[in-house]
Amino acid sequence: MRSLTIEEPDQLGGYSILELRDTGPRPYATGDVKTDEAGKPASYTVAAGDTMISVAERFCIYHHYLYMMNAVRRGSHELFVGDTLNLNPYTVETVGDINGVVQSNEPVGPLPPQR
Repeated sequence: MRSLTIEEPDQLGGYSILELRDTGPRPYATGDVKTDEAGKPASYTVAAGDTMISVAERFCIYHHYLYMMNAVRRGSHELFVGDTLNLNPYTVETVGDINGVVQSNEPVGPLPPQR
């Protein structure tokens, strides 16, 4: 897979990187959240009935932004119980799956440096 990276670490697909904040479970977004060493949301495990829009709202972002963070390894808005959604723009190429499968799609746009 070809990685598109940019020099400015504050951009994801041409959009400013957003600070995610977990506002807690809500209807259609009841899955589990894993945090990074700084306590920031890093990944989300999809629960039954979850929707991409509600998960995005739980983290105070637009669903398009959530999709961009997951387009490389998922490539779909469809959610399956147990899917892993990436919540970190710096791990677009290393976190996430759809129905237990990791895709290898081209990035939607330039990515910040990946870890």
